[in-house]
Amino acid sequence: MATLAQDGINSTIINTVLLVLTIIFMLLRLIKKRNALGLEDWLLCVAMLFLVLGDIGVWLMAVKGGEGFSIRTLNREQVKLFLKMLYWTELAYAIVIPTIKFSILVSYFKIFSVLRWFRFALYGTGVLEALWFLGVFPAVIFQCTPIKKAWNPSRPGHCIELIPFLWANSIANTILDYTILLLPVLPVWRLQMSKEQKLLVLASFSLGSLASIASTMRTIRTNKINTNDITESVFEDFMWTSVERHCGIISACLPFLARYFGHGLLSFLMALSSLVSKPVTLLGKHFQSNNTQRREIAASSLTHRARYELDGVHSKDQERFPHVVSKRASNISVRQLV
Repeated sequence: MATLAQDGINSTIINTVLLVLTIIFMLLRLIKKRNALGLEDWLLCVAMLFLVLGDIGVWLMAVKGGEGFSIRTLNREQVKLFLKMLYWTELAYAIVIPTIKFSILVSYFKIFSVLRWFRFALYGTGVLEALWFLGVFPAVIFQCTPIKKAWNPSRPGHCIELIPFLWANSIANTILDYTILLLPVLPVWRLQMSKEQKLLVLASFSLGSLASIASTMRTIRTNKINTNDITESVFEDFMWTSVERHCGIISACLPFLARYFGHGLLSFLMALSSLVSKPVTLLGKHFQSNNTQRREIAASSLTHRARYELDGVHSKDQERFPHVVSKRASNISVRQLV
């Protein structure tokens, strides 16, 4: 097959554009945090590595594997290459998706771990994600017996039913996507920030919905795959899978780059707010109850930690925040509250 099908051309263009954008955002994140790289950054680098390797498989399917053409029009070598790359991209997907989510969970832990209930929520979500990986990854490897039958259908043996397997892992993955997306809402709303700042922080986290929406669309489009002619019918599922993988990494980078993209918007919102609302004088702070004071200290500590993680503030710069209490005292205060 000398020419590319339209689906193959579209697949190549979409994956190339998404990969370039993902690399740009990943580099910006690493530059932003270059002096404070942590476990979450290294996990995202691992995800990025397997993302690129998976994209190579997608390109080979489009350029050499005959994606978009009916399988009946392809020669045996093209079909074998297509199925080999399909097998590889499935493996890469099973590594990329949980690695991105573990990176996000580690970031959440660093920012909000002073909240006891939130730690338990993170542990529970992490266990569920680990179970998803332990269920999906071996199933992908051993989807056929023998394994080589996955890319050589003429070999004797058997394989699992593809569509039910895709439905099961897609639905579970989508539920975990939205769980992780909603986790930071309550902690962010308790930060000592203006409402505009809270909305901006939540907006940066909610950009993860891009990957969640793509995951939802992939789940919906799964039933469009014709297993009898997979080379011709797989494009839409591949497209949404690609959007999910790339947007997952981009979404994990955006909260740390919110200051670059959101500072102007925040300034505009705050200026607009000052024009339409009357200044309010807060009186009687020294009459507040001890319980209220403890809550303010805890909220102040949580706010500082969020700014420290998202803005890349180093320990030597903490003198710029003299109003923040020590971590030890703040941790005690928050534990008393929760």
